[in-house]
Amino acid sequence: MDIEQNEVKPEKTQKPFVKSVLEFQSRLKLYEKIILSLTLANILFGVMVVGTIFSNPLVILESDGEKLSFKSSHKEVTITENEIKKLVEKFIRRRYEWDKFSIDAMMANLSPIMSSGLKSKIADDLAKEEKASKYSAFSQYVGKINITIDEQNNIVGTFDKILRIHNKLSGDLGIEKIPLLSEAQVMVKVITGMVTYENPLGLYINAVVNYEPR
Repeated sequence: MDIEQNEVKPEKTQKPFVKSVLEFQSRLKLYEKIILSLTLANILFGVMVVGTIFSNPLVILESDGEKLSFKSSHKEVTITENEIKKLVEKFIRRRYEWDKFSIDAMMANLSPIMSSGLKSKIADDLAKEEKASKYSAFSQYVGKINITIDEQNNIVGTFDKILRIHNKLSGDLGIEKIPLLSEAQVMVKVITGMVTYENPLGLYINAVVNYEPR
């Protein structure tokens, strides 16, 4: 005769409720410490990045008629008047000279030497010129560029604008380019900014005022 034996399984012991709560609170505190440590690390990293970016600010020191000196917190960078004149001449050529009027092409050429605040104004001026133009085909060139910097650091460029209108001649004579000459003058403001591959000195045209000398 088989005798069935019922095995009694031992019951699992449960942790007291108070002990479970204490362990849960301990884990919360550990997580809070980890999160706080990560937050502090991110803040310190951000401060280091900002400090690196602004650790070498450029400010104008003086103008003695021969050079413009710019000093940073670590070293002094001397930019000659000739280099500023070259920048302004480059701006004049890229702004007022073209074989075919193209706003996109001109803005692409001007962007490396022009501050971000000036870009929208130049784009608007070019759009107005394109709209007001009476000629379907024309090119423009500049000549006799003269850049001056006075004692007040006013930078003025005077130059000739040569507008050539393209007219088709009768028969097989080709195209005639009728030149129209006019004088122009601009006063510009130059500021220092980020040094890039296309702008190794970090000099940018920041403002332009156009004049038409009589």
